[in-house]
Amino acid sequence: MTKSSYEVTRVGDEVTLKDTETGLIMRWVESAVDFAIIDKGTLKGQDYIRRAQEMTDWAYSESLLQPATMETIDRYHLRHSIGSKLYNARVEKKLTQQQLSELTGIGQGYIARIEGGRINATLDVINKIASALNVRIDLQITDRQ
Repeated sequence: MTKSSYEVTRVGDEVTLKDTETGLIMRWVESAVDFAIIDKGTLKGQDYIRRAQEMTDWAYSESLLQPATMETIDRYHLRHSIGSKLYNARVEKKLTQQQLSELTGIGQGYIARIEGGRINATLDVINKIASALNVRIDLQITDRQ
């Protein structure tokens, strides 16, 4: 990603970044350590997660974001990445959330929140869902680029 493919707007402690290629728009409020995806543009699923992470890494490398904000964003992307992968595995197995709920004993609403990246599920819960879907969880820890 090059700086020319992003439009950056800063008003006070609010930073808005738009990817001109895909239309993805993200906003950070530094004082609240708040982060939001305003518009995913043309991106879907893992492409959206990957591109959003590239944008946030770039914004951090350009000193547009504080370290505390970057930690919040990393947690957000991790939750969305896990949720998206569990969703894809469930759909591939042709299971509804309700059927997965019955297999795991985890509430359907809780599964929906995990798949949507809205909650921070424990590794035990994620593993229980993965086992019911007959998929394996691989954990990889790498240095930031």
